[in-house]
Amino acid sequence: MKKFITILSVIICLGLGGLLIANHYTSLKEERFNNIIENANKAIENREYKTAEVLLEKAKLMNNKTNVICKKIQNLEFHKEQQELYDQGLRLEKIKRYSEAINVFSEIQDDSNDLKINSHKEIEVCKKCIIDDFSRKADKAIKRGDIERAKYIIAKIEKVDSESPEINILNMKIENFKSAK
Repeated sequence: MKKFITILSVIICLGLGGLLIANHYTSLKEERFNNIIENANKAIENREYKTAEVLLEKAKLMNNKTNVICKKIQNLEFHKEQQELYDQGLRLEKIKRYSEAINVFSEIQDDSNDLKINSHKEIEVCKKCIIDDFSRKADKAIKRGDIERAKYIIAKIEKVDSESPEINILNMKIENFKSAK
């Protein structure tokens, strides 16, 4: 009977030990998975998309929480697309295709946080460049006496920004030109 109790005690101890080890292993695995997901989120925030992709692939191999990983991968793809749009807008702005750049910057969605804020700033820069260009053209038209052309260009400025002070300045130049005749 003593032997039986000893054997039973050993079996219970081994079972509890195995259970504790399995629980600890599962806990460590879960902790590593969470760390990888957290690092992937940080990589996405820092626009390190390749790093985020590698981390998410590693997480996919580690754990079968596919719904979590799929959401993270969708988030990654969304941010990559938004970054590509922003970069395309910057390229267009650099080659002075301001209207096209504004259209591209406008496609950036609100969910992309800092990219949306930066794209609004770039849109304002593009608008200013367009207005400055139109203003120079209207000014030249006024100096040549081509008032109809100047008014046409002023209308274009109004389409870009109806609150632009350039509109009033150019209209005053037209009035001054007419009164100087």
